[in-house]
Amino acid sequence: MKQNQITIPKYVVDGNLNIPEDLKKVLDYFRECANQKYQLCLVGEKESVAKDLKGIGYQGKEFLHLDNKGLDDNYPFFPVSIKNSIRRLNLLVSNPENDFNQNPKLGIHSIGLVPKIEIKDLNDLGYGLTSWNGVQVFSDTCGTWLSVKCW
Repeated sequence: MKQNQITIPKYVVDGNLNIPEDLKKVLDYFRECANQKYQLCLVGEKESVAKDLKGIGYQGKEFLHLDNKGLDDNYPFFPVSIKNSIRRLNLLVSNPENDFNQNPKLGIHSIGLVPKIEIKDLNDLGYGLTSWNGVQVFSDTCGTWLSVKCW
């Protein structure tokens, strides 16, 4: 199997949803950490998201990007099993055919974290109105996609 080949994930039950097993592992990990300041999310490329939000006057706290490139350097304290699940999820969500990857302004998405305190402001700007596997998807009313789920 090629390194970047996307495989169909195993799905498991989480509450009343069937979600990818790796997503459940990551959600469970962050639930157990009891960090109440952030929510797990899917987020576009760092520079694209910052530019898009600045363009609409958003001045809140930034997202934390858990992309594969910086995962080891920026988050060495994550267990290896969680990093591997994040890598597999990033492969799954980075598929250019996903609706939320169709807008070139935000680029390809990866797993990330959003400050909970910013969610209402983002909602007021039109983000956060749909979901992916129970994960809130933040999209603006102009069709720009930014995806987010609570941690």
